Amino acid sequence: MSPRRGSVAAWSVVGGVALIMAVGAGVGFYGSTIYVAALTDAPRSFSVVTVSIATGGFMLVSGLGGILVARTMERFGPRSVLVGGTLVMGGAVAALGRVDDEASLLVVYALMGIGFAAMSVVPTGRLVAAWFTDARRNVAMSVAFMGLPIGGVIGTPVIAHLVETRGFAEATVWLAVVLVGVAVPTGLLLREPRDHGATPSPTTGAGAPVPPDEVGEAAQHAEVSVPAAVALRTPWFAMVTLGLALGMVSQIGVLTHLFSAVSDVRDAGLAAATVSTVTFASLVGRIAGSWALGRIGLLRSAVGLLAGQAVALIGIASWRESDALFVTAVLLGLTVGNMQVIQPLLLVDRFGPAEFPRILAVGNLFVTVGMAVGPLVVGLGVDLGSGYGFALLVLAACSLVAGLLVTFAGLRDRPTPER
Repeated sequence: MSPRRGSVAAWSVVGGVALIMAVGAGVGFYGSTIYVAALTDAPRSFSVVTVSIATGGFMLVSGLGGILVARTMERFGPRSVLVGGTLVMGGAVAALGRVDDEASLLVVYALMGIGFAAMSVVPTGRLVAAWFTDARRNVAMSVAFMGLPIGGVIGTPVIAHLVETRGFAEATVWLAVVLVGVAVPTGLLLREPRDHGATPSPTTGAGAPVPPDEVGEAAQHAEVSVPAAVALRTPWFAMVTLGLALGMVSQIGVLTHLFSAVSDVRDAGLAAATVSTVTFASLVGRIAGSWALGRIGLLRSAVGLLAGQAVALIGIASWRESDALFVTAVLLGLTVGNMQVIQPLLLVDRFGPAEFPRILAVGNLFVTVGMAVGPLVVGLGVDLGSGYGFALLVLAACSLVAGLLVTFAGLRDRPTPER
């Protein structure tokens, strides 16, 4: 480890990344559940399906944008990408409160997706990975990504209050001002270590190229980086990525519609309390996860999170009493806080840091496709007359299948007698 790694400068980068992710996730990610309710109310009265498609488009564009972001960083660095993305997202959020037709809604959400891609996991993950090695990297990335649930805990009630007291149009302007005012100066202060790029050659200790079937052992037991071209062809990458994508179908589907799903059968007060409970529990889960993930094992943790998410979704679909909703909201929140960080941790642990941004960008694309599909699954369920209960059970099934895929990926890593 270089003298700078793990230093005050390194942990300052972690703190800056956490702050940027908190404000970006609060306005762009967790705010989406409030935006759905606002956009489907009079006088705009967009349909639930229309807003679901727009929200899904936001997720999809952010995934596609991650690949462009990874390539752009190679030329301009993560700091410039972060600042530029913040400005784009801020402008789109301000415009969201003024859209009055479906085409404008789709365009604004697409711009939000571009901005969010440039200020979320790909550039921030690269910054943190550049400053830390091995065991400390997992801890540092867990702490940095704690900004996601913090943004939900703080942002959700603030956004709901602003929309209720100021109106949606004025609220989005204030949100844009806060986003740009916090994230731009913070992003300008972030930098990579001077020796970034001096990473080990992506080979085994003997100097031979790492075969796709052996990249797990090679990357996990030494600070070895696997080329993206090799990593992306491994069955492990395919199964884990598909599993996490299905997991995010479930997670984003329920988070986007949670307020509406609860208020549909109870009242707005309980719906707001349920959302706040989920976001607060996600923060508690993230804090616990920063200690537990490495000790339990990342793959085992992912399977447990997906199983817990399925149970929570079944509970929300089936139970209507306040106490039962509180219990399921807590369980859902505990999974949310860690599901959002598990992919970059798995990938950098498996394949090393050198080409981590490119590998993460591809993996994140598939995961964000899942994020894009999630709101649409629920929206179609409601629009077709099946209601929120059935749609949530479909999301629970997606989580269960996801857990099985990640389990199979782990079983492939067990050594056979011939090895």
